[in-house]
Amino acid sequence: MDWGAFVQTAGGLAQEYGALGIFLLATAEACFFPLAPDAIMIPMAIAYPHLAPVLGLCATLGSIVGSGLGFLIGKTAGRPVLMFFLKKERFNWLENLFQEHDLKILAVFGLTPLPWKIFSIASGLFGMRLRVLLIATAILRGIRFNAESLAIFFFGEDIRKFLTIEQAPYIFALIVALLLGYMVFRFIRHRSKQD
Repeated sequence: MDWGAFVQTAGGLAQEYGALGIFLLATAEACFFPLAPDAIMIPMAIAYPHLAPVLGLCATLGSIVGSGLGFLIGKTAGRPVLMFFLKKERFNWLENLFQEHDLKILAVFGLTPLPWKIFSIASGLFGMRLRVLLIATAILRGIRFNAESLAIFFFGEDIRKFLTIEQAPYIFALIVALLLGYMVFRFIRHRSKQD
C-alpha cells in the first residue's frame, strides 16, 4: 500500500466533506494519522473565510475525541509494548519523567505542529488522568486551531504566509525559550528561598 497516496486521498476526502471532514481528520490525527488538520483546514478556511470559525471548532472537537482514543490506545496497548523493549527500571524512570513534566511537554506539543498523537498515546501509557488530557487538548489545541481559523476570518488571505509549516521551527523555538525561561525563573526563586 502506498502510504503517501492514502494520506492524499484522506486529505481529499476531508476537504470534500467540509467541517465534518475536518472533525474526522482531527480525530484521526490525534490518535494515529500523520496528516495534521491544519494542512486541510487552512486552505479550506481561506477559500470559505465565513466558515473559518466553524472549521477551527470542528478541528478542536475532533482533536478532543481523538485524544481520548489515543489515550485508550496507550493505556491498552502501549504499556505491554514498551515493557517488552525496556527494562522495568528504565520504564519506571521514563514514566516518572513524563508524569513530572507532562504539562511542559503538553505545552510544546499542543501549540505546535508536532504530532499530537505522540502525546495522547503517551498520556494513556504513562498514567496521566484522561480528564487532564481532554481539558489540555481543549485548551491548547483549541488555541492553536481557533487562532488559525480566526486569523483567517479576520485577516483573510493576507495571513496565509504566517500559517505555513515553515513557521513551525520558529514557533517551537519560542515555546522552548519560554519553557527554559520559566525553569530558570523557578530555579532562581527556589535558590533565593534557600538563602
